Amino acid sequence: MSEQVIIEQARSKADNDEHRWVLKHLPKVLHAKDVDVNLLSQALIDRLGDGYKARILRMMVQEELFPIMEWVTAADLAESFREIFQCGYSHLLPYCDG
Repeated sequence: MSEQVIIEQARSKADNDEHRWVLKHLPKVLHAKDVDVNLLSQALIDRLGDGYKARILRMMVQEELFPIMEWVTAADLAESFREIFQCGYSHLLPYCDG
């Protein structure tokens, strides 16, 4: 599953009043593209059979994110830490399901 799909799923699950705060922690995907990368001949791929794994080059351009160290006030840091903790225990993201 591509990162773009994960972000889109998280955005759609967070798009309600209770979880809308998560949206400001998810980057906006400006562009994404998957490219099949096949460096082997078809004859060699056929010979390898199940031993061959297809490769995909995934490119994604997203808005710039900023590190938490840029917060300078205690209130901003407290809000960020609370939301990080809350997101870690949220069921909004596929890898957070418990």
